[in-house]
Parts: sequence; C-alpha cells; structure tokens
Amino acid sequence: WDPAVPEMIAEDEEKALREAEALDFRRLREAREAAVERAEVAVAEMKAAKVSPATVAEIEDMLALRRDELAAAKAAEQNAEAQGDDSPVELESALLHLGLVGVLLLDTRLCALSPGGALLDVDSQPFLPVAFWDLLTQELEMDSPMRALIVISELPIADTAREGVQAAAEALGPYDPVNGRWSAHAEDQEKLLGKLFDWKAKEAYRELTFISGGLCAASQSEVLDMNWSGLDKSGERSKHLIVGPITDNVSELPPPLAASLSPDSRFSFLHRPLRGQRNYAEALLKVPLHAPAKVAAAKIIGQYYEEVNVVVGPVVGLVTAHTVVVVLEVDAEAPVSCVLVETLTGGERRQLKLLPANRPFPYLFEDLTPERHYLIRFEGVENADTRFGGFTTPPRHQPEVGLGNDLDMGGDDGDGGGVTMVVVSGDSPLKGIADAGGSDDEEEELGDEAREGMDAEELLAAEGQKGKGVSSLWQTISAVAERPFGGLDATLHIGGQVDMDGVTNDAAALIGRAAREPPGSKVREQLEEAALDRLRDAYRTHWNLPGTRQALAQGCHLMLRAR
Repeated sequence: WDPAVPEMIAEDEEKALREAEALDFRRLREAREAAVERAEVAVAEMKAAKVSPATVAEIEDMLALRRDELAAAKAAEQNAEAQGDDSPVELESALLHLGLVGVLLLDTRLCALSPGGALLDVDSQPFLPVAFWDLLTQELEMDSPMRALIVISELPIADTAREGVQAAAEALGPYDPVNGRWSAHAEDQEKLLGKLFDWKAKEAYRELTFISGGLCAASQSEVLDMNWSGLDKSGERSKHLIVGPITDNVSELPPPLAASLSPDSRFSFLHRPLRGQRNYAEALLKVPLHAPAKVAAAKIIGQYYEEVNVVVGPVVGLVTAHTVVVVLEVDAEAPVSCVLVETLTGGERRQLKLLPANRPFPYLFEDLTPERHYLIRFEGVENADTRFGGFTTPPRHQPEVGLGNDLDMGGDDGDGGGVTMVVVSGDSPLKGIADAGGSDDEEEELGDEAREGMDAEELLAAEGQKGKGVSSLWQTISAVAERPFGGLDATLHIGGQVDMDGVTNDAAALIGRAAREPPGSKVREQLEEAALDRLRDAYRTHWNLPGTRQALAQGCHLMLRAR
C-alpha cells in the first residue's frame, strides 16, 4: 500500500553494503596496526641484542613497509566513511487524512539521533526539524475539508510548568530523558500550540484533540488557550488524553496539576489524573458534514470498576513464615488488587483477582520473607482508606507453643522460642450490648511510650483492665495484633465466631418456601441462594462491628467450626 517501500528497501540494501565495506576496511586497518606494533618490537629487540647493522636495516625497511600499508588502510577506511550518507533524516512526523479527520503524528526522537543511532547533544538538533514546520504550515493553511484534528505524541504537549522542567534539564545535563519533555523546549511548544489553536479558531466547526502517553500516568486533561480568538468561547479548551501504562508500574503526574505553562505563555493546562490504575483510552469523535465536529466521548478506562465497596474484610487467616491468606468480600463483581507492603524495605507484592459479588474470596500469598511485617491494602474499592490490615511473619522454626489464659500469657521463660496465642470463643456482641462499657470512672489511656516498653503479654494485661465492654476486648486484641513484632503470634477462635440466632429463622423460612418448589427449578434455586445469603448477613454484621473488624484485619487468625 506504500509505493515508497521498494525505494526504501533499495536504500537499506545499499546502506548495508556500504556498512559491510566499511567494516572490512576497519578490520584491515586494525590488522595493519597490529603488524606495525610487531615490527616495532622486533626492531627494538634486535638493536638491544646488538645484531649486525645489515640485519637491523633489513628489519627497519620491513617496518617502513608496514607503516605504508597502515597509512593506505586508514585512507581507505576514511574514504569508505566519507561515501556514507551522513545527513540525518529530518522528518518522520506525518499528517494523515482520514476523510474529514486529520491525524498528526509527532516524532521528536529521530532528529535527535545521529545516522549511526547515537544520541546527539540537545543543542545539536532542533526539537522539531524545519521540514516539519514547513509541512504543518502547508497543511493547516491549505483549503482542506479537514474538520477535526487529532494530535498524537509520545509525551504530553502541555505536560507541566516549564520552570521546573527547564531547571531539571539544566541540572541533569543534555542527555537526561527530561530533555525530551515538551516543556523543556518552550519555543517549539508555544509555536506548535499556537499554530494548532489558530487553525481551530478560524472555523467554528473545527475540533482539536490531543492524545499522548510516555509518563506511566493517566489523566483526562485540558489545554486552554487564554488568548482565544474564535467566535465560540467553548473552543478555547481542547481535550488532552494522557494514557498509560497498560502493564508497567503506575506513576503520579508531578505537580502542579493546573497552571499556565509559564507566566508569559498563551496556554495553560488542567490535569484530572486517574491514580493508581493501569489503563487505556477510548475516544469517540463525531464529524458530521453539516454540523460542528465534536468529541462525543473521551475517557481513560482504568483496570478497576467504579463504586465497588468492601463488605467484609480484610480477614487475615493463617500466617506462616512464607505464606498468608487474606479474605475479602465486595458488593459487586469487580477486579480488586490486594497489595502487601513490606515495611522494612517498602517492597510490594500484589495480586489482581476478579472477585465475585457478595462472596468471600481468599488471596493466597507465597514466598514471603520470615520475620517481616507486612501492611495490607487494596486497590479497586471505594472504601480502601478504611479497609486495611497487617501481619508479621514468624521465624522459620517455632518449636514451642504458649496458650493464653484470660489474657495472661503463659509463654516460655524468655528463650524466645515459643508461640504466643490469644484464644477466643462465643462472640455474640449483640446479645451482650447492654453490658457494654466499663466503670463510671474515667479510664486512663496508655501512652505511646508506655506501650512501646511492653511486650504482648504486658500490653494485653494492661489493655484488658481498661474495660469489660463488648468491643473493648476486641479492641484490646487489635491494639496488640497491629503492633509490628508485638509478640502476639495468633488468635485462635474455637467456636461461636458469629451468633447466628438473628438470621436462622429468616433462613429457615426461605428454605421452607424452597422445599415447596419443584427440585431443580429456578425459583427453588433462587430461594435457597437467598437463604444462604441471609446466613452470610450474620458474618457481615458481626465482623464489621467496632473492634472486631480491626482485630480480624491484624495478625493471624485460626478458626475452628462449632455447632
């Protein structure tokens, strides 16, 4: 489809032949240099050995011959290099016409490279070559049916304030990647935006849209012409989609998110970033024949869904030296990432899973490091700021086990080899809510310094004296479990984790109705599922109570089934 391809192939073959010849000449020159070095060494050795003058003269003649051959090889190599095409390619950008839509592809990389591919000094080449400006001026000023223009570039054209980028470019040197940013080239940036917005302002039906990537950050941005000369005031703004990454690590756009490019610039920008998500962009551009062109839809599509909330969790299950199980339930089917952050190094481990709606889902992490504290957070849920947790992996070997008795830890005698556990049973907080609260006297809070000086056994005992209310005991356990390396290795639930009395009657009624329906019928399946979901409501209620939710999100929890 491209008639220039045969010519390009022929040029490439000719260039490859020239490069092969140049390589042969270079190898010949290197061989001649080695021969000269050997001859020079031979002459020096013979003179030192005081051989006959006739023999030395003969070797010196040989050395002169080798030097002549080296000079000829150097000349041939230089001649081959001179015949090569040293002129850089000046234009790789292009303006494609797709009906009434123009697509401007901007290339700022090729003119910054030497013919051999080496990166030129930033002052050696313009950011955009002269040939590009000639092409752009010709295309924008010609009588064309183009009603909409999409400008595509590797990096955002209106990225950030020029002052910070230009200062970084001066500090980091001419070969740092920051020199590829548009704001490091104020003259080209201002000139390009000026030409594009001037084209847009000439006709009310024209539309201008920018699409770019390259920063590993996403934003639904706008570029504003503060000296807009068009009749339609809304034309002063053009959409600017900043896309990516699709699989790479996600970064944040640097501040400011809204500013003019510089105090004397005609243009400003406004960024609306999509944080913490891999993404792609979708755009719909409508270009009717007898109406203004319009961007009907332009949106960054993230990897997560909107308005997804955690219903239960996180609940931390078994924690070993190398593994952990974390359970989460959300209110809609959605992709959700569970992220473990090692507090010592800041390293992250993450799993992205498609979670079902209103069903508990387990994340299993393996290959963890023993004796490390990990924080748990989630991406893809609206209430992530309140749904977090943590745990500490134990050493590889823990030969002894100490079980608590009424919060009085009975571990080992100080050799550090035991396991400290809290044992709980019969969690029926709604029944005992009337007994909540401690004494009428004001309780004394433990200070941070006092807490840090206590081990798990002492802190449990101290916290346990503060109140006998329903939530206070769970808060006591939570306060100890959330401490990194706090000494509490596990909480053992030996039955009665959830009081089912409040839901069993409702579930039984649904099961009774289901029994009257034909086996395998859709109505029967729906009623049975509703009964199961009613039973799950007990967990959703109890495991979200104050104190209980925080305790289950910290440490290690082992659970036994009860009646």
